Amino acid sequence: MTHDTPTRDEAIRILEEGREAVLSLIERLSDDDFVRPATIGDGDWSAKDLLGHLTFWKENALRSLAQWRAGETYTLHEAYAEDYGVDGVDGLNATDYEAKASLSASDIRTQAASVHAELISALSGISNEEWGRSIADDTWGDELGSVLGGPSGPFDHTSAHLEDLRTFVESLA
Repeated sequence: MTHDTPTRDEAIRILEEGREAVLSLIERLSDDDFVRPATIGDGDWSAKDLLGHLTFWKENALRSLAQWRAGETYTLHEAYAEDYGVDGVDGLNATDYEAKASLSASDIRTQAASVHAELISALSGISNEEWGRSIADDTWGDELGSVLGGPSGPFDHTSAHLEDLRTFVESLA
């Protein structure tokens, strides 16, 4: 399924709505439930791990923007394979999961809020020219929409995980 690339303002709205949806569920969790493993989806993830995962992809978007502004051109997966020493999304997710496993719940929450704010600020500062500037075979907007996207479309990575989080939270009620 193909999706049209949202405008910068639409992208920001999608990201803000996704964050609010995640936070509204996470805020219903006790500290113990937030870090309890094997509660999200079919894997080993906790709600803490999910928040760290969503933050990781926002970090990648920020890193990509910085590199593009420095004049580097590449495909995102080539850069990830080189920078992280892994190939593919699953390898990236596993590497990040391991890197963030030792962080406290408080650290993950703080990092998530900080990175989200930095991303929204960065997106707000992108000019229309930059949004449409070519990078690899796409535009900055297309590439960012892809790295921050999910099955529901560009910039909507949260939707790929929201139902699993909702199911866990509601199982506690």
